[in-house]
Amino acid sequence: MEKTIRLYTSHKEMKAGDYRYWQSRPVHERIDAGSMLTTLADWLKTGKLDQPRLQGPLACLPRLKPRPRKIGRALAEDAQPRWHPSGMCS
Repeated sequence: MEKTIRLYTSHKEMKAGDYRYWQSRPVHERIDAGSMLTTLADWLKTGKLDQPRLQGPLACLPRLKPRPRKIGRALAEDAQPRWHPSGMCS
């Protein structure tokens, strides 16, 4: 790994350089760096490196239709939420 020292004259320039660096890295490397930062933040908070994480796959839930808006004081006839078929997982 090649180490480089850069001197910046402004905070804005430094942030732009940092952004360019991370955009030049492959996606898997950026995700690994984010995961490492999360682990270190957990360690600083709790003093433990191994925190319990999600233990299974995520479930895909159907999306609810939005409730109808009130019109004056009256509600539309079907004010109950209904399952929306386009929100279902495929």
